Amino acid sequence: MLLPHESFSVICALSVGLGIYCEKQFNIQATISLLITSLIIVASLGLSAYYLPDLFFIDIIDNIRAIPFADVFLSYMLGILLYAGSVHVDTKFVKSAGLEIVSLAIVATLGSILLIAIAMHSVSIVLGIHLNWIDCLVFGSIISPTDPIAVLGLLKQLKAPQKLSTIIAGESLFNDGVGIVAFSVLTSAKMEVIDLSILSIISTFMKMAIGGILLGILAYFSLKVLFRSIDLSITQKILCTITYTISGYEICEVLGVSGALYVVILGLSTSHLISNFKDKEQILLFWAVIDEFLNSILFIMIGTLAIGLHFTGTLGYLAVSSILIVLIARFICVNLNLSIVHLYKPQPKYLGSLITWSGLRGGLAIALALCVPQTDIEAYRTILLLTYANVIFSVIIQGITSENLLKWYLKIHQPVKSNAGFNQERVN
Repeated sequence: MLLPHESFSVICALSVGLGIYCEKQFNIQATISLLITSLIIVASLGLSAYYLPDLFFIDIIDNIRAIPFADVFLSYMLGILLYAGSVHVDTKFVKSAGLEIVSLAIVATLGSILLIAIAMHSVSIVLGIHLNWIDCLVFGSIISPTDPIAVLGLLKQLKAPQKLSTIIAGESLFNDGVGIVAFSVLTSAKMEVIDLSILSIISTFMKMAIGGILLGILAYFSLKVLFRSIDLSITQKILCTITYTISGYEICEVLGVSGALYVVILGLSTSHLISNFKDKEQILLFWAVIDEFLNSILFIMIGTLAIGLHFTGTLGYLAVSSILIVLIARFICVNLNLSIVHLYKPQPKYLGSLITWSGLRGGLAIALALCVPQTDIEAYRTILLLTYANVIFSVIIQGITSENLLKWYLKIHQPVKSNAGFNQERVN
């Protein structure tokens, strides 16, 4: 019989192989392809285990479930996943789009968490499902952060203005950091590590956020001195980025500050440092591969856990409701924030709709759902199911239709001049 890590390796190999085939054969984005193939593999495993219980399929599923995912993810994968995303952001336009990014990443994300929690708690009461306030807030912190990877590929392919790409990528990365800090604070409150009071939650949130950002800035200066004082090979540069990411994240966890915001700041600063390096593309390619592989692992993990979830019609109604609630909450918060920003900086029409629909939920949402404390097993399984439903809808439906939406948006916002930037687009 295969050991847990051996079973998982085989499944990952199948997922990657089929993912590449689907990506090339059907010309779809890598993230979407990976999710679809992971769904196919997991569904095949589940059906095989159900109809052929005497064979080894049940053992494979049990082996994968036996992997201590929460410990592995929180210690290694989370920091690497966030760094892999942030290092691809072009920092040239971050400063000019700073107001939009900060407003969307902080205010809109926290507002979305609150709106989702209120709506989910109300719907769960109506449907008679056990989901208390703290569980609804935890779900909101899981599902509010977005993943820009699939959409950024489309933006590049369609030659969209760089500032538009920066706003979408920057907002996604920083709302990842904000969402993870909120998740950490809320799960601590759920486990009664901190007091469940507004003052306690706010003070803990600020301590974790500010501490992570400050350490990220210190790491930037350290990495800057290292890169500019020593002639490093491409391998050594990549090893340095890996070391700073993993070790720095662990130091943040020990100090009780946000490792997520630390690696986001580190990734953005690395992008700035290597912007003029001859081997920049090789470094970015390495981290792009890491990002795709980690996403495939996450899709498989939650898929195997979803096989054993007890699904009822009532939970199905809750899952469908959650998809609508998440989209509406994000639409309201994004457009409200952009309306306020518009008072100081004119914003293109329909930008809020584009950001809302193109903000996909992917590997990060899955990973956080897997890390929810299992103090209430029923609530834990419900959150897993809701997260899985939102990720499937987001990556497949939103991901596939985002290309047409982007084409339409770019068509109605043609630059006034051929070399015009984002600020010179038509503003309605």
